[in-house]
Amino acid sequence: MNIKISERIAPYSFSNHTLLPIPNSRSTLEVRPNRIIFLIEDRVESIDLQRTGPIKQFMTQLDVERERVVIQGSSLEGFFRVFIEQKDDFIEVAFKNLPLERREIKSSRTKSIIDKEKLFLGVTKSQDIDLIWRRKNCSEIFPIWFYLAQNFFHKNNEIVGEVDEIERHCYLHFKSLFIPQNCSDLHLGYKTSWLENRGAMDIFSIGYSAIRSLFFRAEKDRFFFLEKAFPQFDRGKLLNIKTGPIVINIEWSKKKMRKMEVYSLEAQKIIINVGSRVNSCRVRVGKKQRGVSHKLSDQLIINANQNYVLDRFEK
Repeated sequence: MNIKISERIAPYSFSNHTLLPIPNSRSTLEVRPNRIIFLIEDRVESIDLQRTGPIKQFMTQLDVERERVVIQGSSLEGFFRVFIEQKDDFIEVAFKNLPLERREIKSSRTKSIIDKEKLFLGVTKSQDIDLIWRRKNCSEIFPIWFYLAQNFFHKNNEIVGEVDEIERHCYLHFKSLFIPQNCSDLHLGYKTSWLENRGAMDIFSIGYSAIRSLFFRAEKDRFFFLEKAFPQFDRGKLLNIKTGPIVINIEWSKKKMRKMEVYSLEAQKIIINVGSRVNSCRVRVGKKQRGVSHKLSDQLIINANQNYVLDRFEK
């Protein structure tokens, strides 16, 4: 498949006090320039970095795609880095240029999606979290939330959301570097919450389902694309959409589907809907085939283990 997203998802903070989740972990972090505090389910542990301040160029990064947290800075003793990653039953803490030995902190791992779906909505700005919250642009917030949520997939919540509703819950239930909170302490005046009678971490799996519903929905053999994406998201890509044995990549621009790639482990018959104004497309198997015209109201026959490319979506 040729549709790619080169932009890496790794938001960061330059703040001297950052709260953030650890990917794939039930534990969270409170990070300060010279101390890391681990908020584990039944206890609190901390590590002092033993550096002499002032610590300059201090940064905490949530490297979502590599599923780790990176902390770095420059003290009077020199530049240092800390790598934090959840393993099977412990958190591994590795140090570079620090007088500390590698640590293992007992912590349970969350259920996560292995082959993650990835969303891109056209924004390539810096992922400084303070600027992201200031800009309040869903096109850069939703892809981070969507990908990060797949590291905390407790259960499948079939929630269908509207863009405005999803955005409101984002500001209500996240703070700092995407740390979830059960209720708002910001007095935003919201009367409803997705997290009523739920835990704070459920905002990840709920948000995943709601964001996904904007761009894809399946009803048996009928697949609906971009139903609620417009007008807010006029261009973007969504990779690795999984439904049964089928994997789909899509790319759209100017509020119109441009290209779709379909692969299936089993032979399938599907019907594709990309909007009422589009009636046909070209279907190719592989790159070199000239392709044939296909009416979207008809079933598309997908053979097993072949790459299908759909483009030239027209009225």
